[in-house]
Amino acid sequence: MCEHVATFIKLIRLANGLTQEKLAEVIKRTPGHVGMLEQGRAIPSYEVMNRLIKEYKLDANLFFDDSWLDAKSINTGFVKVVKNMPDEVREQFKSYINAVELLSPTVST
Repeated sequence: MCEHVATFIKLIRLANGLTQEKLAEVIKRTPGHVGMLEQGRAIPSYEVMNRLIKEYKLDANLFFDDSWLDAKSINTGFVKVVKNMPDEVREQFKSYINAVELLSPTVST
């Protein structure tokens, strides 16, 4: 559960243009805890998941089902997420996606 949840939490933060400090305020934890969640070194409590689900209107199944990690789902999800990002975050995210594509040439998009 940790790896895909860690990725999901980081995507939530980036998609909403938040720093770890701002996300920490939302989930009522420390920025260090957010960092541990994003690195997969901590598992979010029910309370943390519930705050994220309510604040960002998420499907709770995304925490438990890692099928969204396949390339097609990720690309579809990115399109939806990127549309709602602030411009400066969108540009950073595009750079991230380009870097991932360069490092993963076998993933079809």
